[in-house]
Amino acid sequence: MNIGDLPKLSDANYEIMRIIWELGEATVPQVLERLNSARSEPIKRSSVQVQMTRLEEYGWLKHREEGRTYFFSATVPKDPAHRSIISDLKERVFEGSAARLMQCLLSERRPDETEIAEIKALISRYEEEKVK
Repeated sequence: MNIGDLPKLSDANYEIMRIIWELGEATVPQVLERLNSARSEPIKRSSVQVQMTRLEEYGWLKHREEGRTYFFSATVPKDPAHRSIISDLKERVFEGSAARLMQCLLSERRPDETEIAEIKALISRYEEEKVK
């Protein structure tokens, strides 16, 4: 399945996908535990189960069964999903301009020297690839 064919992730769906990407494979109770560990008001198990079932219907997740336990895993790796999300944001919010996106990101929080060096290295690498 092409990532472009998948529906966009809501914030709640992305939170679940982030956990799945981190763990590689997870059950509803494992995801629920991670989600609730950072909340003052816990989410119900049934809500997480419905969201994960929908994510599977949408094509973001798949599952395997061991007895009565479902183990969910992502159908799309994290990096391509992140690229797709950022690309969509760039097109919708910044009218396709990578420079305006970067300007917004850099003005939000000043990067430290390490991040600046990483950004410069990325730009150099892309400039070199363009020459080839």
